[in-house]
Amino acid sequence: MRKIGLFFVVMFALMGVCSPVAAQGGDISVWTKMANQQGGPEVIPWITYDTGEFFLETRSNFDWKDAFTLFVGKSYHVGRHSATLIPELGMIWGQDYKSITPQLLAFGTFGDRFSWTGMQQFSFGNEERFPDFMYHWVEVLYEISPMMIGGALKMGISEQVYWEFGTDGAETLLDIGPVIRAEFLNDFYVKL
Repeated sequence: MRKIGLFFVVMFALMGVCSPVAAQGGDISVWTKMANQQGGPEVIPWITYDTGEFFLETRSNFDWKDAFTLFVGKSYHVGRHSATLIPELGMIWGQDYKSITPQLLAFGTFGDRFSWTGMQQFSFGNEERFPDFMYHWVEVLYEISPMMIGGALKMGISEQVYWEFGTDGAETLLDIGPVIRAEFLNDFYVKL
């Protein structure tokens, strides 16, 4: 719990430093991983902030258990269907894993009710004991109904691939499953 508190303090301090620049948008989300290696649910806080000049992203417990992640990049809006591409460079920092990690984040919409998000990440461990890995994630959501207070209830499907490379005993994991997302005021959402 102490690490999550520190995570929010660092991110809000970064947002405060950036606030004089006219912000295009931000996103605060809380994800729940229903099962982890210890068998219980795990909370994943995730915050993004886009000033127009640069894009900041930070999260905890997503890239590696008990690890803090910070990315800096720039967003590019492309096409007629409101797609956004964000190349980023960042780091994963935790007791059990440290790395330099380039990442490409992309998202957009098609039609009135469909939205999609994708991420491609390559992580290069800072020490020989930390494996290099590739992570790929795609999610497609359909808006079931608008909600009060400016949000929406969405359902869809998500696909993830994790592949360790460059280490002995390389590991590959594939996960495909349903997603439920409840948005509130379009800036905060809870995802299961």
